[in-house]
Amino acid sequence: MVSGATFYGLLFTLGLYFQQVRGFSALETGLAFLPLTASVTVGSMVSNRVVRTAGTGLAVCAALGSEGLGFLGLLMVDGASAYWIVAASMLVIGFSAGLITPAATAVLMGTVEPGESGIAAGVLNSARQTGAAVGVAVFGSVVASSQPFADGMRTACEFAATLLLPGTGVWWVAWSGGRSAKGWAK
Repeated sequence: MVSGATFYGLLFTLGLYFQQVRGFSALETGLAFLPLTASVTVGSMVSNRVVRTAGTGLAVCAALGSEGLGFLGLLMVDGASAYWIVAASMLVIGFSAGLITPAATAVLMGTVEPGESGIAAGVLNSARQTGAAVGVAVFGSVVASSQPFADGMRTACEFAATLLLPGTGVWWVAWSGGRSAKGWAK
């Protein structure tokens, strides 16, 4: 839920940043998001391989931590920043978010009986959607209440890093504490 909240909050905020601060057209804004889109795809594609190699707990912890670091990278962004600074952070955030989703889904689905998998999938999707709505609301509120825009965006990115970096520790404690439970092994 934290990864979803921060990711979708970022999508909302960066769309506004590209159009309102940088003056990009809708097409240019869409193209500016390509590093994020591509890296989410790559992260999702390699997630299973990373989990098999490093284990679920380490993979998700590393992804949460690197996603948080990606948000810290956005703290340098203002209206005059070079695009590559934004793109570099988007690559890190996108890859991390792409890695988290399949790994966390596999953990959840591995902890329920097959007959309850539909309910578990519904709860997971509801949590993702709730996280997305909360992320957009929080990021939007922070950005709307701050002038100039870049100050609000930095505050929103600080908030995201503040959620993600401690979330790494929370995930690790939850994962390692329940490691012997069904579905949590390696």
